[in-house]
Amino acid sequence: MSDNHIIKGDTDGKWELPAGLLTKEHLAKSQAMQDDLAQRVNSPFASKSTKDLEMFRAGILIKELEPLMQAGVISAIDREYLAESYASIGEYAKASQATANDANKERWEAIWNAVFLDDAEKCNCPDAQHDGGRTNNQGVEENVFSLKHLKVMPVIKCSICGHRNVAQLPSRISKERSHRQLSIAAVSGMKPEDAKATLTDMGHTSKLIVK
Repeated sequence: MSDNHIIKGDTDGKWELPAGLLTKEHLAKSQAMQDDLAQRVNSPFASKSTKDLEMFRAGILIKELEPLMQAGVISAIDREYLAESYASIGEYAKASQATANDANKERWEAIWNAVFLDDAEKCNCPDAQHDGGRTNNQGVEENVFSLKHLKVMPVIKCSICGHRNVAQLPSRISKERSHRQLSIAAVSGMKPEDAKATLTDMGHTSKLIVK
């Protein structure tokens, strides 16, 4: 990963946009994404997802609020709207700089840095142990729009050390999630004792799953 993409704080506790944010490649990807999105949202024939509409509205807000932010005359609430809009389109470095909310600033900095990690990079923590069975410690924290991948991607976070990466789900996690979703569907509406018995028959042995 290029150091240009990493957000680094200065001695005053302020944050500056990484140099990598201003590359022609990044700007071209961002503009192409917005142009394609505008075409699809405005077309009566193109399919549009909820995320498409969210990102389109975010782009409109950014055009309205960014000049106010640059001029230093933006209100506190509009500043947060601008930050949330940046985050919606994957501009997490800009979002972290725009927000005055410390929790959001920390989260968006972490996501931006995670986006530009190599997809295969992970921590060295061992799998967590639960009830005698091995449970992968890598889980999906949330789904975000990645400017590197140009699509919505999962933020994979280690439950032990907190390491994050924005990448495709490892096959093991995908299988576990699929199994869990099928299991939930299979016991929908059942009494707790019947659901527990059914889940156990399906191979769920952890008390954390069948409780």
